[in-house]
Amino acid sequence: MKNKKSLLLVHVLVLLSLLLAACSGAATLTPKPTVTGPGGFPVGTYKPDHPLYTVSIQFTAQGAFLDDLGPDTHTGHYVVSGDQIVFNNDDGLCYNHPGTYQWEMHGNTLFLKPINDTCTASSRQDDLGGRSWILQP
Repeated sequence: MKNKKSLLLVHVLVLLSLLLAACSGAATLTPKPTVTGPGGFPVGTYKPDHPLYTVSIQFTAQGAFLDDLGPDTHTGHYVVSGDQIVFNNDDGLCYNHPGTYQWEMHGNTLFLKPINDTCTASSRQDDLGGRSWILQP
């Protein structure tokens, strides 16, 4: 009788550990973009893994973006063609100076690689490229 109770206890403990492992795995799932804008670009608000100047960038399905620099914000629009995105600022130092980047999405993380950024008055190229942009829930 004692062996049956011990065996039952072992089974219960194994099942509980499997259940806890399954629950903790579900809690670490990352959001995947579901809404897309021009050219299939995944819209939403992104924050950098380590900020340089930009605190967050919000992309809309209508092809607009809002670049939050903390004390300042800049607006603009973007155009996507395949794996390239072109940023056109509506104001600020980069107004009328488009920047072309290669974009790549892995899970909830956006990567931007500068191709040709004509804005030399700011460090937009350093700010957008060289870091991971995490989609916010």
